[in-house]
Amino acid sequence: MNPNHPLTARRIARILAALEVKAQNAHDMAASVCMCVDRARNYLMFLERAGQVHVRRWELRPAGNHYPVAVYALGKRKSAEKPPARTAQQKQAACRARLKDDKEGYERMRQSENMRRYVARKAKTPASWASALGLP
Repeated sequence: MNPNHPLTARRIARILAALEVKAQNAHDMAASVCMCVDRARNYLMFLERAGQVHVRRWELRPAGNHYPVAVYALGKRKSAEKPPARTAQQKQAACRARLKDDKEGYERMRQSENMRRYVARKAKTPASWASALGLP
């Protein structure tokens, strides 16, 4: 990104105008100023380094594995610290808690786990890939 390019100045002006309305993350910003998410994130990080915006808070993105995304706001303040990464066990516990709220989904998961265990027991798979090929 060339900060001296006229297109960059117009994009920055659109981003700052959108942030005047409300604090937004890169995903919402991309939709409101008509650019891809990566480009919007790059501009927001550039503006943060320049001291024009700051990270107001971190929120969990509802899509995928609920990763944290920065919510940017106008002004030169201290940015909020990024929350620590969740472990795989914490992610799995959160997923199971969401599934328990959905009774049908939880039953489907339990049935698929039981079927997976049953098939593994009946298949009597060899202990290693070498024994599967008949090698000593």
